[in-house]
Amino acid sequence: MEGNANDALPFFVGMNLLSGLSMGLANITLPLFAMSLGSTPATIGLLAICQSVGVLLMGLPAGLMVDRFGPKRLLIIGSITVGGLYLLLSQASNVATLAVVVSLVSCLMPLRSVALSALFMQKISQVGVTKAGWFRGCYMGGQVLLAPLAAAAMIGHFGYPYSYLLIGGCFTLLLVFLSPVTRTYRKPSSEAPPLSLQALKQQLSVLRSDPQLRRNCTWELALQATNQFFTFFIAIIAIKRFHVELAAATSLITLNGVCYVAALLFAGRLAQRFGESVLRRLGCVLSASALLALGLADSIQIMRLAAPLLGAGMGMIQVISLSGLARCGARHGPGRVSGVTIFLFPLGGLLGSALGGIVGDYLDLQTVFFLLAPVFVIILGQRTFQHS
Repeated sequence: MEGNANDALPFFVGMNLLSGLSMGLANITLPLFAMSLGSTPATIGLLAICQSVGVLLMGLPAGLMVDRFGPKRLLIIGSITVGGLYLLLSQASNVATLAVVVSLVSCLMPLRSVALSALFMQKISQVGVTKAGWFRGCYMGGQVLLAPLAAAAMIGHFGYPYSYLLIGGCFTLLLVFLSPVTRTYRKPSSEAPPLSLQALKQQLSVLRSDPQLRRNCTWELALQATNQFFTFFIAIIAIKRFHVELAAATSLITLNGVCYVAALLFAGRLAQRFGESVLRRLGCVLSASALLALGLADSIQIMRLAAPLLGAGMGMIQVISLSGLARCGARHGPGRVSGVTIFLFPLGGLLGSALGGIVGDYLDLQTVFFLLAPVFVIILGQRTFQHS
């Protein structure tokens, strides 16, 4: 079994990279496409909310199905259906069509994302905290490094319709890596219950009984809200506020992503040497400072300095959160914990989208950075669970 797991490692890395790339292309293209159709910040915020509603409804059921049936079936169904829906967006000509298709995608995406998350958690529990960020780094490398560059080139050369054909293809191409990665997955020793309302309540009850899981979920909510707002709105802010070209606007996401991924790859060693609490506090200081700088920025140059600072800070916090979630997954089952966390992550996305839509429509999108900064000051004062 161990040899098979090692043989599957390149396929696992490739799957995470492609998964991040497909999600990044979809997330970056949507607000720009909506803006080209004449959407306001409020409408774009509503589209972002549509991306999260279905995940809220299907996250917990998908977690139960992963523990009961394994991740392979869910990955097949989720990848094919989501890829097909993105192909439909190549024919969209109005915001209403975007909203309908994006809502359907959000309902089916958990079948894919929860299965991937369960595979991911099991790998982290095998390699330990020092490498906890490596696997997420593969995903984030595709999402925040490759995707902005690919999106700018793709939209510039092919336009939005053909771009969505490529995005749909990326989602289905994930199946190439399926068999080698899922072959080594170990189902939980205890039998997962059939899908029912009572089973869903029991799955969510783990939050009440595990303070470490509650704390890590809170941190993930903050990270998700900040990342959702930054990724979804930063290009729009740069284009409207500083009148830069599309490539220059999306480069802010790339700069942010470079430091985010670098922190995921190397911060685990710092945590091992200095302790998780020290790393978390440093991440919070960097994140809060960067958000204040983004809110005060009066030039694109300041944003280019603050964006990577924010990425580094959030990456440090992410490493600590991932190691804590992996410990929870080892105790309660990777599917169960993945279902809970996938269910909670969209709440952060909804918060970031709602802040962008409401504040951006009535005040200014840059103001949201000031509202997000105090969240990391609060995390700074919390403690880290360092025991197993």
